[in-house]
Amino acid sequence: MTTIYPLLHQLAKTRELPQQLEHRHPTLYGDPHQPQGLVTTWTNALHPHALYFAGYVDPTSSNFTSISQQILTDVTQQALSGHHQSLITRDFAPQHPFNLWLTKHEFHLIRTTYLPQLTLTTTGLPDAHATVLSAAQVLANPKLCQQLSAWAYQDYAQTHLNNPVISQSPEAWQARIFRDQILEAPLALMVNEHLEAWLFSFADSPTSVAIAWP
Repeated sequence: MTTIYPLLHQLAKTRELPQQLEHRHPTLYGDPHQPQGLVTTWTNALHPHALYFAGYVDPTSSNFTSISQQILTDVTQQALSGHHQSLITRDFAPQHPFNLWLTKHEFHLIRTTYLPQLTLTTTGLPDAHATVLSAAQVLANPKLCQQLSAWAYQDYAQTHLNNPVISQSPEAWQARIFRDQILEAPLALMVNEHLEAWLFSFADSPTSVAIAWP
């Protein structure tokens, strides 16, 4: 294997980076008293084949290129020693200079996630045969819960082909996806008792809800 870094993952918001670094110990580059670059790495048990990293290099630094190269060398060596198959980083458009530099050094954009804000309104169901079930109602129906969990896993795995998800038993996956689900929130759309669509909901703040995996 000659290349360990073929992936660039544009996913998370840049403003989340400081919070991420609070719980990790970054490596600093340049003057110890006034660093010009930093990087931190972590692993994801759900996606064990990749080493994740977040890096930043001061775009005004005269050593921008050399520091960027050193960061890439260091995380590549760490990935190799941990037997990881790829490196993944992420940021929020527009990409900051370090991630733009990575795209010229064998990284590729593998996914873009859009984060819209929606204002909810009350609407009726267009189909007289349609029914919306809450998460609690789905959990009370073992057959439907198993079907939804299996479909959700297949959908998740299909959208992460560049960063494969670990194999999970139906029971383990079901426990994972329902762990923080709002039980009273609508989850499944049924038409003539057939599962047509689903939308998981998670409390994001006292006044907002995050939705995922539609």
